[in-house]
Amino acid sequence: MNIKYLLGVSVVAVCIGYGAGHAAVIETGTNVFNPLPGGDGFIGIGHDPMAPAVGSLTINGGSTVLGTVVHIGSTVNSTGTLMLNDGTLATGAADTYNEVKIGNNGTGALSASNGGQILMTGQPFFAVGRRVGSSGDAVFDASSLSLTVDSGADFSAGVQVGRDGGGSLTLNNGSSLSIIDSVGTPGSQATYGEVLMVGRDGGPGSLTVDASTIQVSGTGASFHIARGGAQGTVDVRNGSSVKLTSTSNHADDVAVVHVGQSGSGNTGVLTVENSTLTLDGQAGGAFILIGSDNTNGEVTFSGTGTAVTLSTMANSAVQVGRDSGNGLLTIENGASVALDGDNSNLDVGRDSANGIATITGAGTTVTLSSTAFSTVVVGRDSGNGILTVEDGATLNINGDVGRLDVGRVGATGTVHVTSGGKINAMGSSDGDVFIGAAFADFGRPAAGIGTVVVEGAGSELNALDGVYVGSSEVGGGGPGTGTLTVRDGATINATNVYAGTGGVLNGDGTINANLIVDGGTVAPGNSPGTLTVNGDFDLLMGTLLIEIAGTGAGEFDVLNVSGDATLAGGTIEFQFLNGFSPLALDGFDFLNVGGTLDLTGTQFEVSGLGSGFQYDLSQNGGVFSLVALNDGSTQASEPAAAGLLGVGLLALWTRSRFRVRR
Repeated sequence: MNIKYLLGVSVVAVCIGYGAGHAAVIETGTNVFNPLPGGDGFIGIGHDPMAPAVGSLTINGGSTVLGTVVHIGSTVNSTGTLMLNDGTLATGAADTYNEVKIGNNGTGALSASNGGQILMTGQPFFAVGRRVGSSGDAVFDASSLSLTVDSGADFSAGVQVGRDGGGSLTLNNGSSLSIIDSVGTPGSQATYGEVLMVGRDGGPGSLTVDASTIQVSGTGASFHIARGGAQGTVDVRNGSSVKLTSTSNHADDVAVVHVGQSGSGNTGVLTVENSTLTLDGQAGGAFILIGSDNTNGEVTFSGTGTAVTLSTMANSAVQVGRDSGNGLLTIENGASVALDGDNSNLDVGRDSANGIATITGAGTTVTLSSTAFSTVVVGRDSGNGILTVEDGATLNINGDVGRLDVGRVGATGTVHVTSGGKINAMGSSDGDVFIGAAFADFGRPAAGIGTVVVEGAGSELNALDGVYVGSSEVGGGGPGTGTLTVRDGATINATNVYAGTGGVLNGDGTINANLIVDGGTVAPGNSPGTLTVNGDFDLLMGTLLIEIAGTGAGEFDVLNVSGDATLAGGTIEFQFLNGFSPLALDGFDFLNVGGTLDLTGTQFEVSGLGSGFQYDLSQNGGVFSLVALNDGSTQASEPAAAGLLGVGLLALWTRSRFRVRR
């Protein structure tokens, strides 16, 4: 054993392994090493500033070692090991900075088992892999690590894994990590202050939480993964729990998980599997931020035992890709995510960033609730966002006002709802969907490019009030480009669906709403197919596009309207596809109306045939048809009688038979 004691008035030091290959074992007793009052008690395990050192310390059987600064693998090329077998390492005193570093400049290892514990008080700091070129590994098995900041101290507790050097921290088998910040001054910690950090400043860090717990509580509670060009990986699994609580009533003190925070090209990864993640933001807010400031962030919530909860009296948000970063979020296999607060938000791809969010699997749910606004924005402020809800998963946008915005403020947004997935914008007083549509009540500038595809039996897009495609009826700073596709048995349920300037609605599904076209385009079918509207249809201005590729069922578009149809002021365009040319007297029943029909002022156009094509329109009850008078290659003579024409449609024939465009 080579133990070097350095004693002084204000400094007490013990170096285990001051040179090569030395070990110390402490079997019984307490206060084995106790720093002088007000002193800086240093314990170095594997510490020699002059040469490589190897040292180990084992604390067994309820023994306690007291110190202030503990370095394991302290100096360059040194190796240190600390083993706590039902033993305790205690550091700190009132208003005193203290630290434990595993791999400070050399290589350090910590193993705590059978109830072993590290207790840190005062102004504590715990690090694994702290310096460039160092590496550290800490494993807690049925053991604990506790950091508590004294009340009134001007300091926030910190645990850092992989800062500059490489670090790994593992909590197994009922182990616990608690960081309790009892600082009394609101706002004393910055909004995104460092409390728990994995991967910083180029040093890779990893944290594994297996059937164990982490609790972070104080005036602001933050968890950062991958910052400053570092790689950070966190795996929470097997019934573990991670809880961050901001106990302050100050607006600057938040509960936040930040995955991929800053740097260039670094990646943060967080996986929560059959475990819980809870953020309680009190007055400051609760946030999960994924991929920002030119970094990459990847988060997965998986399994029926996974529950992620964000609650606050202020704002709660999950942001996937922001500030030129890249974010990836996957919620799968029955996991649940719940956001609650004054306002709650899910942003996917904002502020020139790229974001991808996937909600998948039967029983998988994401629910936004609020006392005011709950908003899901896919593509915002020049960002690029993609959201997929599939395989029986559900996205609920509740609250007083619930809104889905796709492609907002110069951004590009895409939403896929497939294979029985559901999106519900069902605020208690208002629920809307905006697809490439700016809305004036918030003074939004011109919208972006929005695309929503709802496909497959059981897939639904539901809104309490309206679905707005392109420039909406409520105005805005300028129209965007919006496309809404409902196909293959999918359904849209709303009060009204609007297709404004720049908006296209197509597909062969079902719309349980009134359909209003004011400058946009409705294209029934799936090139071609049948679109069903259970409600009224108003073509105020814009186009009803009917594609025709043959005479058989399913070879031309059909629009079924259960209510009234008013087509005054719009255009019906018949577009012939794939070189198909009808024969004389071929008929195409393109519009079925359950109520009344008003065609006053309707224009008709034909494309895809020769300029000689002539046609008529026919009505048989609620069925309206296009009837070919020739194949378009020759001029047809004037009909001898108007038997094909429905009552009131004769005037249309003399005008429309020559409106053919190439």
